[in-house]
Amino acid sequence: MTPRALIIAALAALAVPAWAQEQPASPWLVSLSANYGAWRASGVDSDGSQALGFVQASYATDAYGASVTGVGARTSYLIPAGTERFEITTISDTDIATYYLHTFGAVTLRGGVDARIPTGKHAYTDTELSSIFLDDLSGDLMLVNSYGGGFDVTPHFLAIYNFDGFVAGAGFKYEFTGEYDPTTDTADDNFNPGDRLTALVNAVYTVGESRYAMLTLSYSRSEKDTQGGVAVYRAGDTYSAEGRLIWRWANGLTSVASASYRTQTKDELLGEESLLVSEISNSNNNLYELFVNNVYQYAGGVSFSGLIGYKQALANGYAEGDALYDAGRAKLYLEPGVIYNLSDTSYASFKLRYTYLRDLADAFSASDATYSLINADISLVTRF
Repeated sequence: MTPRALIIAALAALAVPAWAQEQPASPWLVSLSANYGAWRASGVDSDGSQALGFVQASYATDAYGASVTGVGARTSYLIPAGTERFEITTISDTDIATYYLHTFGAVTLRGGVDARIPTGKHAYTDTELSSIFLDDLSGDLMLVNSYGGGFDVTPHFLAIYNFDGFVAGAGFKYEFTGEYDPTTDTADDNFNPGDRLTALVNAVYTVGESRYAMLTLSYSRSEKDTQGGVAVYRAGDTYSAEGRLIWRWANGLTSVASASYRTQTKDELLGEESLLVSEISNSNNNLYELFVNNVYQYAGGVSFSGLIGYKQALANGYAEGDALYDAGRAKLYLEPGVIYNLSDTSYASFKLRYTYLRDLADAFSASDATYSLINADISLVTRF
């Protein structure tokens, strides 16, 4: 992968889908994936499972492309604070992504408009709402935590410049979020998440013939959430940084080492006289994560992968005993996998991940808890 392709891949997380990272020989792509995860907890009464099916169809050329992605989900879990088991079987909202690319000289420009179509479930009963996993811990246990919302439109743009041995890029996306009704039992409570701006800069430096160093910095800002036309909340601004080292060894082994850090400023909460005010301390955890991933190309079109990572959420800014105190959590994960080339245009992959998660006692959990999570993923990808 060239430095230009690496930077497009990094900026793809901001603005374009992963299938558009490099120019394909065949424009059409169909991807089918199934994922199943299940966990059990020790120290608190919690267990759960989630089965997902992903379908994506895309058309990509060296100048433009588009994709449609749908997800079906079946989720069941019991959380420590919940009185009943939460269960849902539904499709999620449908994502449509587009891009247009133009290169002239050392400059590459890429832009497009994405949309999220509200085909999923967004309204819940009061009983369901009382059982939904709202703790940030849910993001470490399940791949999908939101199944529907309003109609969102997201324009995006990025620019890449090739220096001699050095490639730099910058991009942004702005998500115009749509209003939706989150409840079935309450009238006139339509919710509109605040619009979101995300900006990112990225640089890739060629260390050697097959070694690269990458740095990515990003910033995200959300506008005020409103409910029934009244401002009720605004999430704090988020800053993140990630450094990666990439080696392509002569024996067919590719290694990636990553270190990242994320911090979020204070949220604004509804205070007296129905005005938003900054919280007294910061309720958001600072996060850092480390991982190493290796992919070895074996004979006969078979590749083996191995991923190991560690994630730490630090205690937030509130004192122990406060209603908003979050003591933090630690996550260790290990994921072996195999990729098999079925033909020149198709491949299948299988990954099995084990996650050990320790969540410390705080306002959200009456005692220290450990979670053991097994997650299996199988995919089939073909171009034509």
